[in-house]
Amino acid sequence: MKCIILAAGYATRLHPVAKYVPKPFLDVGGRPIIDHIVEKVKKLKADEICAVTNHRFFPIFAEWGREQNVKVVDDGTMSNEDRLGAIKDLVLGINAVDDDDILCIGGDNLFEDMLDTVVGEGRTLGKVVIGLYDVKTAEEAKRFGVITSEGSKIVSFEEKPSQPKTTIISTLVYYLPKKSISLVKEFAGQGKDNAGELIKYLMQNTDVHGVILKGKWMDIGKLEHLEQARREFYSGQWKLCE
Repeated sequence: MKCIILAAGYATRLHPVAKYVPKPFLDVGGRPIIDHIVEKVKKLKADEICAVTNHRFFPIFAEWGREQNVKVVDDGTMSNEDRLGAIKDLVLGINAVDDDDILCIGGDNLFEDMLDTVVGEGRTLGKVVIGLYDVKTAEEAKRFGVITSEGSKIVSFEEKPSQPKTTIISTLVYYLPKKSISLVKEFAGQGKDNAGELIKYLMQNTDVHGVILKGKWMDIGKLEHLEQARREFYSGQWKLCE
């Protein structure tokens, strides 16, 4: 299994704190967000870890990658206006590693889980598995892609619904078995790039399953989320490293 960390965004909603520092390098708990991710992935014994970043922040990532033994891929973009987007960056990462199953993680995702349940379910079923999270309230669910399921199989996905059917949302933690990679490339080849639309495309062409993350999870999208993560980590509510 190879791991690809998507870290090429420009975090415009987090300016000015992320204007000159890439979002995955913002400090939470005394360490960059991406270091927490890499530590968890290394415990999964992934054969290779690859981080996809943009040209603007590539020098920062390249130095970090040498220290962490992480391959770093430059997507060649310089601004939010010419960014490639998550799925095209995912394909760049896939093309940079040897043919294998892929664990894809968003570089702004903080989570307590070791992700062994996601990987284990994916390997057992040989199917796409999405990390899911219960945000508890319908109001919060409106911010995300909301899923319904039958057992572990995801049967519906709705992006930012005004009336969520459940409070279970998809995270940017995807286990993609090798046989599903062609579908990801097909989707990207159609000029599409929305991660939620990718889930729908995969559902149309194969079974997609989900595993609910039991520990805390947070997508650092805005300054308030960063402040919350820092506050909860330093107060002992988070256990990012085990």
